Amino acid sequence: MNKFVVFLPVLLLVSTQLAAEPPLNPPPIEVDAFVVNDEANPVPVIGVVQIIDPATVAFQATASCSLGGGSGCGSDIFTVPLGKRAVVEYASVVASMPVETGVGVSAQITTTLDSVEVSHQLYSSEVSPISVMDGRRGMTAGQLVRVYADPETTIRMNGGTRGPSTPGINVSVDFSISGYLVDMP
Repeated sequence: MNKFVVFLPVLLLVSTQLAAEPPLNPPPIEVDAFVVNDEANPVPVIGVVQIIDPATVAFQATASCSLGGGSGCGSDIFTVPLGKRAVVEYASVVASMPVETGVGVSAQITTTLDSVEVSHQLYSSEVSPISVMDGRRGMTAGQLVRVYADPETTIRMNGGTRGPSTPGINVSVDFSISGYLVDMP
């Protein structure tokens, strides 16, 4: 009985492997085909999709403004050309202020899409470690975004102070954006 039990698993293993292997030369399959091209249209094309390389229509822009404690400022940074839609992919803000003020800076990017103007808040933080130069400290805001703007509208960057109102301080703010333009239908 032991010989039969040992022989049976080997036989099953060999027969399973043989059954799983495809034939070496499968028979050809005949299929009727209808060819629709002719000499005037050698390669018929249905549904063409235009692929846009963002690098070929890229843009970038910068602007600056100054603000005091408890106030805000804004700058028109880019006007979208006629027939194009802007796609902003990165927005950044760098601000410097007197060390002793204790205020922070908030930043927004404002665009118009389908006649609706919307402001998007950017996350900001103090430069770490705190950068102090000539009695001033730095703050930054920068992030990847996907913000759209219609043709012939202006992209605006806004900055404001956070924290205690400190009249008479000078906060300088530099804005930057980059992205690409796409054709509007």
